[in-house]
Amino acid sequence: MNVTILHRLALGVEPFDTLTGRRIGSAELIVEREKDYGRRPLDPYEPVPPGLPLEPSLGGRFRLRYGPQVVSPVRIRLWDRRRRFAPRRFEIPLWTLKEITDLERTGTDLPVFSRVFRPWLMPGVAAPIPPAATAARGRIVRAGRPVPWARIVASEAGQPDVHASADERGEFLLVVAGPRRIAVGRLDLDLVVLADPAIGPVAEAAHRFDSLPLEKVARSSNPAANAELDNPLLRGIRPPATFVAGQTVHRVRLAVGRPAPEINTLEFDPQ
Repeated sequence: MNVTILHRLALGVEPFDTLTGRRIGSAELIVEREKDYGRRPLDPYEPVPPGLPLEPSLGGRFRLRYGPQVVSPVRIRLWDRRRRFAPRRFEIPLWTLKEITDLERTGTDLPVFSRVFRPWLMPGVAAPIPPAATAARGRIVRAGRPVPWARIVASEAGQPDVHASADERGEFLLVVAGPRRIAVGRLDLDLVVLADPAIGPVAEAAHRFDSLPLEKVARSSNPAANAELDNPLLRGIRPPATFVAGQTVHRVRLAVGRPAPEINTLEFDPQ
């Protein structure tokens, strides 16, 4: 008996939280395909959520099914309204429906993992800080104006780097996790700011994602390799191609086991 499959998976998205290592569920995160901005007819000041939401599934998964409006490559945005996660934006080539049906005619299937995308999101400035965590909030500026979407790399000799990501206001949350050799009561870190010098401050909240860097992801193989499902780009460790490092290395001293009370303002000074 021939069976017609009406709904096929084009892309499965599994967002992960860099703090907990767990998937982020639909109650916490918006995962959507890009579309043009619009406004609600009854409220000209309220921006419509800028995209077509992906279908939430169980266990912190989201799915995009093939349909007439689904084209490759697809652009995916991940964000939340409460600023608990730093937003990210990706361009992902899809396996076409024809490629999948051609494989099926040969008696084979395209594995689900070849259609799985696993981005990692760093904490946003309003993310809850774990108990007894060593953390600091900060703001990236250039000549006194906010630097959107900057990345921050905090280093200490002989220790793993710590990464953070800013929002469109230039605000970030840096959380130091994992085992470290720490001097009693304090932690000294050297912070380097990376950003795209061509991106200016965001003028309107309704268009805050217009300048969010587009990170291009290669399509997974058949079958998918481990390095295609988990790599520095997906984890946010590798910055976008247009980013450059500032010249100044900022020294920050943190109190071990508690968040820093002040907001650190860091200057982005590219060459």
